[in-house]
Amino acid sequence: METACATRSGPGGEFCARDRGTSLPAYLRIADTIAGRLASGVYRAGARLPSEAQFRGEFGVSHMTVRRALSVLTERGLISATKGSGTFARTFGLADSTFSLRQLVEECADGPLAVRLLSASTIAANSRIAAVFDLPPGESVVYLRQLVLRGETPAMYHREYVLPDATRPFLELLLQSASLHGLLGGGEAEGFPRGTVTLHATSLGRAAARILDEPPGAPALCVQHLFRDAADRPLSWGYFLLRADLFKLQSFLGAGRPDDETRSTTPRR
Repeated sequence: METACATRSGPGGEFCARDRGTSLPAYLRIADTIAGRLASGVYRAGARLPSEAQFRGEFGVSHMTVRRALSVLTERGLISATKGSGTFARTFGLADSTFSLRQLVEECADGPLAVRLLSASTIAANSRIAAVFDLPPGESVVYLRQLVLRGETPAMYHREYVLPDATRPFLELLLQSASLHGLLGGGEAEGFPRGTVTLHATSLGRAAARILDEPPGAPALCVQHLFRDAADRPLSWGYFLLRADLFKLQSFLGAGRPDDETRSTTPRR
């Protein structure tokens, strides 16, 4: 016979430390409960939160469980602790904004998409390409151009230079580059150990504008990438041009952000 769970009331409603209706551990449910209070204004920005002892009494859990819950909220950037003063609900400003390029990938995946391989060839590296790959000018590199279409609309243009790899046949490289998964995401086995990604605003030149069906000089987002192997040798260099009217980056501040639910469903190990 199951033992009934004694619920405890708090500012945000009732809480059961042994809730059989969810697979989430108690510390994550406590973190979500406190985050809900932050979002609804029960704990206002800049206000001091109840002490760990008060939370233990309210939720009926151990000191370690409360501490783990507060650690989760600290990692989410929702609270901050000052030694000797207590734990406080954080205030937020423009400098707290963070952006993830995953948003661009998710926007690409939201709808019918196709990758069109425009060209693939082996070319002699000019002085600029040779400098990036630390090669003598004239050495061979693989040059790829792809176009991502959203429905019938050109959305993203990609140019990439790749060092030839004897262990990776040219046909395999072409097949990967012609798939959306290979072009944008890549699996663990297909990725690179390290790299540098730079995002900046730009305007389209004539050739890129024609490919993206935009007027020359139209605004665009440029995502430049340089991927390296474990020995820090350059392997792939290129850039994406994204139409500014089709893509955007958005940041959320404070509790109740859309990513809070995602974070709460993955227990820390």
